[in-house]
Amino acid sequence: MSARRLSTIRQINEIRRVCRNQSHLIIDGWNVVMKTPGGHTDFSIGEFVLFFEVDAWLPARGRYGELFKEVGNPALLNGENGFRVAAKSVTSTFKPYEVIRSQGHVFKLAARKFPVVHATFLREARGIGEMTENNIEILAEVLRKMDFSFVLGVKKWENEYESEMANIKIPSFVIKSDMDRVQNCVNLFKKPKYKAFIFQESVKMDGSSMTMYFVDHSSKCWDRLLPVPSQYASRSVPSDNARFGVCSKNFDLLDNGENQNKLFWDAAMKSGIFPILRNVDLPLAVQGELVGWNINGNPHGYPRDVVEFFMYSIIDLEEGVRLDPRKVEQFAGKLGLLHVPVLGYVKIPEIATSHQDILDRAERRQGEGLVFKNCDDGRWFKVHSASYLVAR
Repeated sequence: MSARRLSTIRQINEIRRVCRNQSHLIIDGWNVVMKTPGGHTDFSIGEFVLFFEVDAWLPARGRYGELFKEVGNPALLNGENGFRVAAKSVTSTFKPYEVIRSQGHVFKLAARKFPVVHATFLREARGIGEMTENNIEILAEVLRKMDFSFVLGVKKWENEYESEMANIKIPSFVIKSDMDRVQNCVNLFKKPKYKAFIFQESVKMDGSSMTMYFVDHSSKCWDRLLPVPSQYASRSVPSDNARFGVCSKNFDLLDNGENQNKLFWDAAMKSGIFPILRNVDLPLAVQGELVGWNINGNPHGYPRDVVEFFMYSIIDLEEGVRLDPRKVEQFAGKLGLLHVPVLGYVKIPEIATSHQDILDRAERRQGEGLVFKNCDDGRWFKVHSASYLVAR
């Protein structure tokens, strides 16, 4: 698992015509449709470009604001004007008239436009040496791991924002639920080891990430907890020697009765997970998705005032590792807890031979997409339904 790299240098693998004024670029596992005025694309196969992933937010102010205008789709982020890279559907005017789900935007790697990015590219290219086929592949692997978001002022666009003033930071011992998109798992169909791994395939639910933890004073995690103001400690601090926590994606939420905090805390109490965690010998955290009538536009169609928590992971806080997803599913079933729907356990070659095959698999299911958890090495990746992203 890793934080998303929204601004990277990528190599164009293939170019197809969509219509007279648009081209379809295939970049690793990503599909990107770009305007080509007059029908002549400025891009070429094998070219390295600056690539922005879907949901990247590019600032309107500053050094790159004028360049970023071509992204379109104006969007506010924390009161600041910018442009959101959004998913979009484009239908080809050439046979077989396919619908392309574009999920990114690219710029030429020009020194005068993006000097820092361009200089980094030149430095890495010189370090590789002669541009043989193998060295170019090594260069591409090195570059795609670099994120230029900070240099360019790029951030992840979000619908809603949590107040840092109202909460404390999520404990450092909680493993973030971030995961790569399948398009960024470039070795999935290259390295032989992935052919043998078993993956849990589950439904990606559209809600809000939520974590519940229990730690007592005997745990080595105890000293890593930030203090809770006494007026908010009634449910989170059951005794001087123990602590319950309810976290959103980024914050340890105070039990202060305010809006989102109340929603999460009430759901935690309703789930019945805290008594279970307290009676387990190990300090654990349970992660999952909170879904319901007033979360993310209620895509799952819940009645008013109904929310539910679906677990998908358990963290052993002492060891700092996630439990095998098979054990997590068994844990939930044994204790009558809700778990995200599991579709099965598969090996990737049994269901797909390319990134596009997996994307198509998610597209055939109604909903946001799929999640694949590796039962052998603990890595996860997600597969969004492109049409779902466009509709969102």
